[in-house]
Amino acid sequence: MRKGSDKSDPYKRYIKKILGLTLIILLLSAPVIAKGQEELRYIPGIIHLHSKISTGAYSIKELAQITQAKGIPIMVITDHLLLRAEYGLSPFRRIIRKRVEKNSILYSGVKDYLSEIKEASKLYPSLTIIPGAEVTPFYFWSGDFLKNNLTLHNFHKQFLVLGLEKEKDYLKMPVAGNQCFSFSREKFLRLLASLILILLGLGMIKRKRKNKFWFRSRFFISSYPYRKSGIVLLILGLLFLFDSLLLSPDDPYHGEKNMQPYQNLINYVKERNGLSFWSAPEAKTEEKIRSIISSTLPYPEALLETKDYTGFASLYEGYRKVGGQEGIWDTVLTEYCRGERAKPVWTIGEIDYHSPREKKEIDEVQTVFLLSGIDKNSVIAALGEGRCYALRRTKEYQLMLNNFTLSLPRGKIGKIGDTLITETRPRINFSVSFSDGKRRKVNVKLIRSGKIIREFIGLTPMERRFYDYSLPEGEKSYYRLDIETEYPHKILTNPIFVKRK
Repeated sequence: MRKGSDKSDPYKRYIKKILGLTLIILLLSAPVIAKGQEELRYIPGIIHLHSKISTGAYSIKELAQITQAKGIPIMVITDHLLLRAEYGLSPFRRIIRKRVEKNSILYSGVKDYLSEIKEASKLYPSLTIIPGAEVTPFYFWSGDFLKNNLTLHNFHKQFLVLGLEKEKDYLKMPVAGNQCFSFSREKFLRLLASLILILLGLGMIKRKRKNKFWFRSRFFISSYPYRKSGIVLLILGLLFLFDSLLLSPDDPYHGEKNMQPYQNLINYVKERNGLSFWSAPEAKTEEKIRSIISSTLPYPEALLETKDYTGFASLYEGYRKVGGQEGIWDTVLTEYCRGERAKPVWTIGEIDYHSPREKKEIDEVQTVFLLSGIDKNSVIAALGEGRCYALRRTKEYQLMLNNFTLSLPRGKIGKIGDTLITETRPRINFSVSFSDGKRRKVNVKLIRSGKIIREFIGLTPMERRFYDYSLPEGEKSYYRLDIETEYPHKILTNPIFVKRK
């Protein structure tokens, strides 16, 4: 037997077996480790597209083809849920009325809408298509039809509702023109009045007392003198009853209802695990349709007066008063940090694209997601957790946020949408460049709890690290970036929250 042989050294054989077993375990667990360490990437998406189902020029399949050709892997379809406005004459507003209705999800059929999205997803498997809807919770009338000064208010005061997959969730959504039977004080009084009229009418019809009277020296007998009057009252009562049963508690004939119709929609979507975003809160719409004026004024204050919605669209129409420094968004985020709101409010970008006749590209405004993989559930989760930022670009090139994180001791890192707890100062890291690689001047504002604590101006590619020595103790704060360069290029990030013990 040779000297040094394995057979003469049991210890060496034992070591080899251990090493072999360890190697097998590592090889088998390698895919699991790789999956657990999968890196997050910034992935572009387009939100708020209209198809032929409502007011768009393209079908959903055509929109998918255009989006994929642009190199965008995520698209969110938000056709109008219901485009219906009607005006009725008092007292029978639900009977004597004029209705104008255009194509919409409910008009075409919810089942067909969702089916078309599924077919497009199968045809373009590399594209993640999210179903949604643009909804008008409430509108109201002012003026008089007979005086030719009728005005339709707030028809474009709207939400984007995302993440609902069931047909019944769309059918029962509490929006203008889609209310089911519900109860209100006015409806109770109208039902009571109709019941009284019906009972009086029936009583007068059934009354059998004969009426005797003299007229010009002649004697007359009139049988059932109240029958005609009873029939009139019965008809009026039935008309009131029919009209009252159809009357909505949010009827559009008694002025503004404050925020209640909008809060009702938010609550409805939240109960079904959907997402609700205020759409274009700073947009103004004025148009004349024949003799009727449609007017929707900007509504940035609505973000303060409602709660539990997911977020708002800052780009295009939501930056000046809402998304800008010390705007309404900062107020709402501060309320969350103080415990006055149950959840934060996130921002997105919306394109509101209808047709090529519009003077904008389909990818001019984007929502860029922070994802490890692209699928429907991941995109919805990222929207609900604020792991995204809003971007505006031109056709030729775009700003790119390569990194925005908070670093803490012991290697802990917070990303967009995260909440961190620390005992020391955090380090803010960010990196910005352009898609074409060129050097351009860029302005990066680092905002903490509504205040600019540092402004970085320089050429791209820009990479900075900043220690915040002034972070207050015992409070929850947040950091966000406001990045801009030559108009219209802009990035608005969602916040990272941090609490210093």
